[in-house]
Amino acid sequence: MKKRFRKVLSLLLCAAFLFCLMPAFGSTASAASNDVPGINSHTVYYIKNIYNGRYLDVYNGVDSNGTDVWTYTFNAAAAQKWKVVRNSDGTYTFYSLVSTNNRVLDVSGTNVDLWTCYSSLNSQKFTLVRDTTLLYGGTYRIKNGSNYVIHDLASDTVKVAADANGLNSLWSFEPVHKGDVDLHTFYYEKGSMIGLLPTHYDTRGAASTFVQKCTNMGYHAYHFTNKSAMTAYNYMMTDAIWVFRGHGLYVGIEPNVIPNATLCFFTDAGVKNGYLTADSSLHNEPQDAAINNLPANKLAGAQCVLYVGCSTGASYAGYNLVSATFNKGAHFVLGPTETIYTNDGTKWTKKFFEKADTGATIRECLDRANYYQTIGLLYYEGDVYQKLK
Repeated sequence: MKKRFRKVLSLLLCAAFLFCLMPAFGSTASAASNDVPGINSHTVYYIKNIYNGRYLDVYNGVDSNGTDVWTYTFNAAAAQKWKVVRNSDGTYTFYSLVSTNNRVLDVSGTNVDLWTCYSSLNSQKFTLVRDTTLLYGGTYRIKNGSNYVIHDLASDTVKVAADANGLNSLWSFEPVHKGDVDLHTFYYEKGSMIGLLPTHYDTRGAASTFVQKCTNMGYHAYHFTNKSAMTAYNYMMTDAIWVFRGHGLYVGIEPNVIPNATLCFFTDAGVKNGYLTADSSLHNEPQDAAINNLPANKLAGAQCVLYVGCSTGASYAGYNLVSATFNKGAHFVLGPTETIYTNDGTKWTKKFFEKADTGATIRECLDRANYYQTIGLLYYEGDVYQKLK
């Protein structure tokens, strides 16, 4: 089945599924650009507390008014699944999938519990605030009015408090339903050695590991070689994981060359097939694509974007490809800030996804990949506490 058809079919099935789950008293779906960056209204999430690594959970899965909401070890049960729906005033209501009676996250006094949805109740309306710091960027604070939803240490349950309370008030949003993942690589002849033996540029080495591990994790995994920048750009908008293994662009004349916040794409013959860049002011030919041209929050469905190429995490002329991608809603984005070698990039990518398949956090995936294969200094933004599995 062709990639494009499978992508369209997947999106249609997902839309149909979410429509079936739509609560009777929920708000209608809103455009992605109206949502808090990284959040897509009507998406079902697991919501993990950063402090203890446990997930927002309905106590014992009891579908009853007043049931306590706490945090519990991940088990993928309905009690840990929340459909996050944006209201017309910009707040969000959290519908529990444990309930067949339209019950939602609710605040009673300082306690957080489950209660039948009433659209007029402020106790059921929450504001999401995305953290943009380097340490906790891509995580969220959940507020009810001026109070923060926290994991309370004293009671070991979920409450609201006036104080943000450090890591207790930070939450990671992990989509329940898996989607498409893409790896873009390149292979072409780049010359010959001593005029006899052909030499090739080949970044396909991590392809089988990527497809196998991501399939194990429940995604629809694809590997593409020598596709155009515009094709990869279009697929990125609907991908959960998007990985580039190739050349980063440099500008200038040796020895005064500097990285250009740009990815290079090539044809089978090794001819330029477009650039993917942070901003169209850097390159703006018809076959090029720029992240900053995307609508606001267009990449909210992207859990992980890896630009594994030379200096793809470096800034140029005030632009940074990693930052631009994170600002469009992606949950985690990474790029090296130095020159990397092809084999090193391949090994690093393999180790990253081998660890991801174990249910590790992105932080743990980075630690494993960096331990076994360095690719120099890395620049990344986003939620390293989320799991891809």
